[in-house]
Amino acid sequence: MKQNAREQAAVAAEALLHAALWSFFALFIGVVISALAGLLGVTTNTHRVTESQP
Repeated sequence: MKQNAREQAAVAAEALLHAALWSFFALFIGVVISALAGLLGVTTNTHRVTESQP
């Protein structure tokens, strides 16, 4: 019974490892895309907001 529980724990740990790796890569790709989109938005914005002096 102990051996069966250890085997099932190893399988569950491996599944969690794969899920964590895929989550990390998905979040990393999202960060890269967001950063590039932000840079594109900044360089294409022609309306500059400035404070007026009283």
